[in-house]
Amino acid sequence: MSLLKEYVLPRLVQWVLVIFLGVSITFMIPRLSPVNPIDQAMGRLTAFQTLSPEATLALRESLQDLYGLEGSLFE
Repeated sequence: MSLLKEYVLPRLVQWVLVIFLGVSITFMIPRLSPVNPIDQAMGRLTAFQTLSPEATLALRESLQDLYGLEGSLFE
């Protein structure tokens, strides 16, 4: 029981805290960045090819849906 209280339980709490903080930071960075990740992806995807305006709009909407960036952070 001593090993459980002194080593295992603090490690489990530490593990949960690290996982929570890692997921939270990974979630927040793209949403707090001043750079729009959709614009960056569109630039990479359309750099060497031309798309019609309809295809570009459809691609932008599908990327926003894929990345979950339709609204603000608090919506």
